[in-house]
Amino acid sequence: MTVVPVVPVVLAHTLSGQALIRQDVTPLALTYVGFLLMLAFRVRRGRRPALPEGGAAPEGPKGLATLARFVLVTATAGYAVFLGIDVVFYFVLGGQHASFLVQALWGGAFLAFVVAVPVFLAASWIEGRLRVRRTGEGHRSHRSG
Repeated sequence: MTVVPVVPVVLAHTLSGQALIRQDVTPLALTYVGFLLMLAFRVRRGRRPALPEGGAAPEGPKGLATLARFVLVTATAGYAVFLGIDVVFYFVLGGQHASFLVQALWGGAFLAFVVAVPVFLAASWIEGRLRVRRTGEGHRSHRSG
């Protein structure tokens, strides 16, 4: 039996100072600045409740429509931020090919609007039905008091 010596191989490559700044430091700094801007905007604007008082949408079709609108607006804003991050960090700073953006556009849209929104709405509907069965009052039980 022959023993073959194992030679360690370094798989990581080293980045030059300029590449490190472009690929790591700049995205982190921009993300931090963006977070601070969002925080400052939120503090200046004040807090407005997204759903009616009591934290629950109204019962019935009107309540489902209110929740669906809220979820769609939230998913659309999140999708826009996702695309903005892709464009800035991967396309502009990272030098990715344009096909990367096309994949991000379609893949992100699929995940946001075909998977996440319907699954969240279905889970919310199921939760509402279970609450009605358990309490007999549904979402209205949160408003009493």
